[in-house]
Amino acid sequence: MQTPTVLTSDGDGVLNSLNETLRQLQRFVGYAEGLGMAFDPSVLIPTQFVATFPLEPLSARLACRNEQQEADLNKFRDLAVAAVPVAALSADHDPGCASSPRWQQLLLPGGRRQELRAALVDAHGRCWGALALYRRDQTRFSPSDLRATADLVPGRAADLARSMVAERAPGTPSEPTMLLLDELGTVLDAPERAVRWMDRVRSGDNLDRVGMVLASLAARIVSMRQGGEDKTPVRVRVRSSGGTWTTLIAEPFTSESTTALPVVVMATDFGQLFPLQVAAFSLSDREADLVRQVLEGLDTKTIARRLSISVLTVQDHLKSIFQKTGVHSRRELMYRLGGTPIP
Repeated sequence: MQTPTVLTSDGDGVLNSLNETLRQLQRFVGYAEGLGMAFDPSVLIPTQFVATFPLEPLSARLACRNEQQEADLNKFRDLAVAAVPVAALSADHDPGCASSPRWQQLLLPGGRRQELRAALVDAHGRCWGALALYRRDQTRFSPSDLRATADLVPGRAADLARSMVAERAPGTPSEPTMLLLDELGTVLDAPERAVRWMDRVRSGDNLDRVGMVLASLAARIVSMRQGGEDKTPVRVRVRSSGGTWTTLIAEPFTSESTTALPVVVMATDFGQLFPLQVAAFSLSDREADLVRQVLEGLDTKTIARRLSISVLTVQDHLKSIFQKTGVHSRRELMYRLGGTPIP
């Protein structure tokens, strides 16, 4: 079986985590080609990708559209809530592949005959990403392959989550802007500020991550309209290399005849990012409340009085928070979670 070459990650922690997961699966399971992605866990839209093979932009966008909009087999959204978040299909043994849009449009034309899919769900049930492994021959992914993958999933999901929030840089763009998309996620119109943001994200990105995120957003909105779902805006937090965060907000179509999709592009502020940090470090509600007080610059006695707990309890909570977040002081905690520079 071919040994894959993982694409470079340019030192980015999230991509390093995904690459390490693919390396471990190559060792314990074996595959010809592998794909890993990180999700915004609140909406399960992929925001960062690694692959052991060249991703053709059009096919990648079609895959995103399939995942968000079309009915298909072993969707990541379904695996994320399954008792076991891992499943496999074989073109040679599973009749359902003959009617699967993903298999007919993407996998079989690319010579892939075996597929293993996994949702990267942590021990608390939060899905931080997903994996797809492929084989080109008739060697099926076995039950032991699925068990080995399932055993790796919680630990690798937790590592991915921590890597997503390990670095914090100022968000972009500096001022909100807007894109106008069609139903396929193609940009119809954008002001200069939005164009500059897309160009910055795309610089050095040979996977066209912006295109995949926009395709996913558009497909999600179309799916919501087709399914008659609540017209709630879809928000996705996108992390760029080095910990720069951007929030994209896709507003649902106002009528069936509307084909243009407005997407607000804004820097991810603390209020949008903090829930992700709390989940990534598995902080309790009380610990999250205490962190908020620390980020306000309050001392131990004031925090104890505000939260109606003893000073010793505050100190015990801080020890637990430091251990979970990998810091040793309040200043480091403020930098890790609040983005406040350490003097």
